[in-house]
Amino acid sequence: MTMPKIFALCGLCLMLFGCNSGTSVDDGMLSVYVVQEMVRPPGEQYKFVRGAFSRVVLAIENNSDDVLILRGCSLEGQLPDIDRWHGSRYGSVKYRPIEDVWIYDEMAQQLSEPVFASGAVSPHSSIEVVRWIWLRQETIEVDLAYHRLAPEDAVKQLYFEMAVDGQYHKEQIFKHPVEPSQLRDSSINTNWQIVVFPEPQKFPIDNASLCCRISFQDPPLNIDTVQEAVGDEILESVYWRNQSKWVVRTGRGVWVVDNGVLTRLGNINLLSFGVIESSYKKVDCILPLQGYEEFDPQSPGINEGGCFDPGITKVMQGDVLRLLELARDNGDSVTILPFDADGLGMKIYLLVGVFDEVTRREIANQ
Repeated sequence: MTMPKIFALCGLCLMLFGCNSGTSVDDGMLSVYVVQEMVRPPGEQYKFVRGAFSRVVLAIENNSDDVLILRGCSLEGQLPDIDRWHGSRYGSVKYRPIEDVWIYDEMAQQLSEPVFASGAVSPHSSIEVVRWIWLRQETIEVDLAYHRLAPEDAVKQLYFEMAVDGQYHKEQIFKHPVEPSQLRDSSINTNWQIVVFPEPQKFPIDNASLCCRISFQDPPLNIDTVQEAVGDEILESVYWRNQSKWVVRTGRGVWVVDNGVLTRLGNINLLSFGVIESSYKKVDCILPLQGYEEFDPQSPGINEGGCFDPGITKVMQGDVLRLLELARDNGDSVTILPFDADGLGMKIYLLVGVFDEVTRREIANQ
């Protein structure tokens, strides 16, 4: 049996154990599964860690003969969806009506018209979506928003970059498929990663709620041990894998727990640890310009490309706990800030204190 068939069979098995609901979804049209559950080696040590934030790859499957254009993929109670499903790209794009093609020049020093879609899923195919998820239960619920285009509509509305040769071209040409059969012909070298979809408003946005299961291993520090150390009822908890500690919220506040030692934090949104854990060596933070001098807080400015820089301070992973303690001492909250500074898509930052965009733009323009 080939690997694609094995993956398809595993996906089907997971569908049977998962759930699939949503008023706008035809029975069996959409499904979702966790890719790592299908491909990782056997053994408890390879499972996801319960209570921690983890990088999860979700496969959204289109089991229909239609083309789907994703417009949103969100998970309740998790970090927000910041994927730029439809919008601009860096460069220029022009429509040539006589030829009925779009010409994209990635070297142009500007922001293009918002006509690009990054969530096109061909018939009986899938798209992978990466999320950092706070894994608190065995079921992941996924809420999708999407356009559904019949093949005859897709060939009229979508423009694809279809490779003609292996050479590099400064300008990329996006054109319609010749006929609906091209949408599902894998022998034709069609790039589905980015398509031009200039008139999405012609098609309604449907919604679907899907779910799939995930398997866990317990972290080295058991949550029952943490409960004994804290004493009070734990209302919310996250395992901070980078520090091998638990962070828990009780009626008395938020605490970092490490082998019975409790360190109190201030007003912190525990989703902040999704930003911390998803960062590599340094965490992108937006800090108050005063009171955090030991972290060298960066002032807002205008970057080399002429775009607004809200003032990003990079804090080493090993210094994050000290930053959280300083925020507690200064009486500043810690939360997450989704922000799009240049029109090319959002990033999520760790925000200490209040973000005053107007004031920061005034500082940047001085």
